[in-house]
Amino acid sequence: MKLNKISIVLCFMLQITLLTSCATTDGSGDRTEARLHAAAEYAAGLHAFVIRAAGTCKNLLGRDDTFEDGIVDNWKLNNGEYSYAGTRWIAMSVFLTAHQTAGELGSEQEQAIRQTMLTEKSETLSAIGTEMIDEVLSGSRAEQLKICNGFPDEIRAGQYDITPESEHYQVLTLMVERLGKQ
Repeated sequence: MKLNKISIVLCFMLQITLLTSCATTDGSGDRTEARLHAAAEYAAGLHAFVIRAAGTCKNLLGRDDTFEDGIVDNWKLNNGEYSYAGTRWIAMSVFLTAHQTAGELGSEQEQAIRQTMLTEKSETLSAIGTEMIDEVLSGSRAEQLKICNGFPDEIRAGQYDITPESEHYQVLTLMVERLGKQ
């Protein structure tokens, strides 16, 4: 069991090292790691927003779950690999940080540290999604209904897609290449 755990940690460390070294050209590892975290959180936060918006619009419009699922599934067609890679990066970073911290505090603390860190990340991403929803649906009920009625078309048209024009596109593309697709 311990050998398996060590193998997992080494695998994560190798993936993080490869990703970091491939993303940097000037030896600025800290800045590169910050860019990787920002890109991962962007993709995961955008995914959280789409899920939250689809659910909110489903409720506002009185629609069933297929409405919400259809929106999310359409978004995932073009963006699922970025969301998956970002989420995987976040999970690997949490795993590695928890493992390193547990080494300092004692390995019996690792699971609790990891769970706390994952909960904090999840709450942060949920807050990002909520903040975005509050901004998008800040108008009157009539405006909210209009926005929600148009949301599926906006998703299909790619308005919320991660594209080459997106700020974190290059880093997310590298993550997809290095960490794999869903």
